[in-house]
Amino acid sequence: MRVGRVQPRLLVSGSFPSPDPKAPLALWWQDPLRLGFRNAAQTLGADFEQRGQKMKDADSATVHQTPNIVFITWHDAGRWFGCYGNESVRTPHVDQLAAEGVRFSNMFSACALCSPSRAAIMTGTHGQENGLMFLTFSPQDNRIHRHISHVTQLVHEKGYHTALFGVQHEAAPQHVHEVMDYDEMFNAWPWPEADVSASAFDSWLDTRDEQPFFAQIGFFESHLGTQFYEQDRKSYRFPEPETEDLHIPPYLESNDVGMKTVGILQGYLQRGDEAIGKILESLKTRGLEDNTLVVMGVDHGVGLPRSKASMYDPGISVSWLMRLPGVIPRALVLPAMATHVDVLPTLYGLLGWEKPEQFLGQDFSGQIRDPANQEELNEMIFAQVEEGQRCVRTRDYKFIRNFYPNRMEYHPPVKAELHYDSHQHRTPGRRLSEINVHSAPVELYDLNDDPNEFSNLAGDPEYVAIQKQMDDALWQFLVEHDDFIIHGPARSKHQQAIQDELEQYLREHNGSESV
Repeated sequence: MRVGRVQPRLLVSGSFPSPDPKAPLALWWQDPLRLGFRNAAQTLGADFEQRGQKMKDADSATVHQTPNIVFITWHDAGRWFGCYGNESVRTPHVDQLAAEGVRFSNMFSACALCSPSRAAIMTGTHGQENGLMFLTFSPQDNRIHRHISHVTQLVHEKGYHTALFGVQHEAAPQHVHEVMDYDEMFNAWPWPEADVSASAFDSWLDTRDEQPFFAQIGFFESHLGTQFYEQDRKSYRFPEPETEDLHIPPYLESNDVGMKTVGILQGYLQRGDEAIGKILESLKTRGLEDNTLVVMGVDHGVGLPRSKASMYDPGISVSWLMRLPGVIPRALVLPAMATHVDVLPTLYGLLGWEKPEQFLGQDFSGQIRDPANQEELNEMIFAQVEEGQRCVRTRDYKFIRNFYPNRMEYHPPVKAELHYDSHQHRTPGRRLSEINVHSAPVELYDLNDDPNEFSNLAGDPEYVAIQKQMDDALWQFLVEHDDFIIHGPARSKHQQAIQDELEQYLREHNGSESV
């Protein structure tokens, strides 16, 4: 049993009202709540001093036998960083972190939406196990199951002091203390700019004692449609299409509104990168960098059509970096396919901890310690989006099932203007390359010949065996993990066809039609 727990608290410089959990979500996101955040960052050091915390000189920092952990998460950033080959964005501090540790070059999201992907990261379990299959703000009132431990609960058992700075998206605000275990929370709602969270972390480091800490730091910057842009457009220089290089993905056309959108996205990424630099410098100046495991990761792809909320690679391909001097080799690139559920098992392996039974992912610490070990621990990875899509991916192929093909919001490929809504993550004014009214019920792509996933090979006689193998693997995963999508009455002819195919699979493999 832990003793002497600090009562969890929410600090937003003492000047902001606590949000009403029953208030409409849009009201929580009003700009007036955010306008004071920059002033809050400037006065945060005084707030800590008023709390009577002991201040320590940076030169006297003590190296713990147990490493500290700084766990940084990005919203909607995919692999849009320089170290992942995106030459148009300016992310020198992220690139520095990659050069000083390991970069997972084939990390994939467990879900192409925010909350479920983060729940997989922070629990080491799939959404089917942890219960978070939808956004936490959805009408389903989604939350992590009580019997599944969040990483903050797990590290408490290791004697860590836990603190949250900025964004978490694994629980709605009213459920945070039910499913997580933070000793302290700073600027946790409404979500602030990244530099506010970085400044809060910097000031907080001067108040801590010798107990090892787990600091979760979340950025909202790269989430398109945020309210940061309008209030910061005069104080922060976003790339302009006329003067800056822009990264236009090969599956998207360029137009004026779309180019401006990508410019805003790249500006957000640059601003988040500056916060990364501040965090790394905070550790360095206090002599903590050699005994701190820094983890930086992304929940899913950027908020562009055919990326976020899709099963295509731009939607599920994510960045993942780890740095721990003396344990993780510098400038290591790990090419093995990994997924979000592998993050915590790998972290535990690097720290030499025994893994909880709930972890479902693979431990890549052996490959990190010994780069010559190139064993493929995941022959297949699986991902999902709410009730709409499920996919299985290998090195060579991708198989997607669209459970509601006529309800898809963005189709592969579509040519349509997308309207801007400041409270939506969708991209304004983008065009895809061709016209297609509906998504196919199933999709199969040869990732070597067709990396952009344009040519659907489902039903092609030459790929029948591969499609059957991939389809069987996906059904097996859904059945073994008791995915909710396999339950319930069919609601259309297409749904009945899906049910028939599932029952055929069960007859072939189990001799039963029972689900």
